[in-house]
Amino acid sequence: MTVPYRCKICRWHDKQHKSLGDICKDHGYCRKHKPIPMLIKDKYYGTWPIVHDLDFCGEFRGDE
Repeated sequence: MTVPYRCKICRWHDKQHKSLGDICKDHGYCRKHKPIPMLIKDKYYGTWPIVHDLDFCGEFRGDE
């Protein structure tokens, strides 16, 4: 079974943010929900979850 609705074509998927840089060519932020806390080098930062372009979460919304 092929799932046609993937993150890469979802309206909530953000691949353009400068913090992603060239490191995450096939990843982006999921902006559907609020940022989550992440522990990085003993400090907490708020960031959106990073998802792969081919992920599928069930809350897909295409560009309208």
